[in-house]
Amino acid sequence: MFGREFIASLLVAFSGGGIGKLLCRKRRLLEDIRAIELLPSLNVPFIPWTNAAARPLTVVYMLNEICINGRRNVLELGSGISTLYLASALGRCGGRLVSVEHDEAWIGIIEGYLGKLGIPEGVVRFCHAPMKDFETDEFGTLPWYDSGKVKTAVPEELFDMMVVDGPEAWMKGARFARYPALPVLAGNLAGDSVVFLDDVDRKGERRILGKWARENAFKAMIRPECCLGILRRGNSRVYNIF
Repeated sequence: MFGREFIASLLVAFSGGGIGKLLCRKRRLLEDIRAIELLPSLNVPFIPWTNAAARPLTVVYMLNEICINGRRNVLELGSGISTLYLASALGRCGGRLVSVEHDEAWIGIIEGYLGKLGIPEGVVRFCHAPMKDFETDEFGTLPWYDSGKVKTAVPEELFDMMVVDGPEAWMKGARFARYPALPVLAGNLAGDSVVFLDDVDRKGERRILGKWARENAFKAMIRPECCLGILRRGNSRVYNIF
């Protein structure tokens, strides 16, 4: 059997790019491989892992947060692979997850996988919120979830962890589509809380992360190895992986 470093080296060698980018890509591949080795312990069934899904190392960061800082009330924007892992971890420690998703058919697929996992009733609650225009002063009109439906789903609930991996923001005209999350939901975050923003290798998400930190008194950091932006406030522990 070939070692994981050899496999990662081959993948990098055929991916193109300069030496610096190649080394960075190799490191990310190796860390994702290491993360994949940890994830099967939660017995999550296979679901297609596309380039739109959270990376394995990103999922491990989220699970570590639940274990190390005792997060029990999690709000997720954008359902998918992360939903299955978060639900599995939270179901074992008495936590709960609210997952917001615009695609009702996709919710049905994820619910089917949750059934296969045997997640206890009440651990996961979905909010189907179709896309709707959201007006902002700085970014103009953005495509975001129906904010009325989102707020109705979590009127006075407080969450100690929020994961923002939706809506999709790679399309032209949608680079700031994830910005409305905190203007709409900041009041639902506990005093000691963490916010994860995926895809901060993109300029739009990096700008969003900085703006959120300024507007909501969070400390911001970026984990470049998995393209994850993190906002913290309160006394939670900061940790490294691997």
